[in-house]
Amino acid sequence: MRLILSFISALCAIAIIRVWIGPLGSPYLNWITSTLLGAIVFTVLISGGVAHATNLIDGLNGLAMGVCMLIAARLAFLANALGETVILNISILLMCSIMGLFVFNFPFGKIFRRDAGAYTLGHVLIWLSILLVARNPEISPDAILLIFF
Repeated sequence: MRLILSFISALCAIAIIRVWIGPLGSPYLNWITSTLLGAIVFTVLISGGVAHATNLIDGLNGLAMGVCMLIAARLAFLANALGETVILNISILLMCSIMGLFVFNFPFGKIFRRDAGAYTLGHVLIWLSILLVARNPEISPDAILLIFF
């Protein structure tokens, strides 16, 4: 049920902001993203996958918070370099809010974000990334992939 709801959430984001993952520059994945339907399906799968990955590592004593802080910091760095002030501000706010919880959570895991917090954080991070790539074609989607790895 949560997987289906995360896919519906991604479809809602696509409908609202009209942005999806376009051609990736890879001969193996370009055939998927070359059509509108394929690009939307790929975006939904990636968005739901990142949200679930964030939820999976949430219960490991600060691992999800640490990983998400690092991802938000790198997205803030890229947004600053490209002059994307909205994405920069959201990334910094996200990083600072996670840091406030991280102080109380590490190393004994007193606070967990549970499903609502983990899924939300995963969706926000991936959609910031998708917006950053969509607005700035000079960023390689591979760079975003490496940030999340």
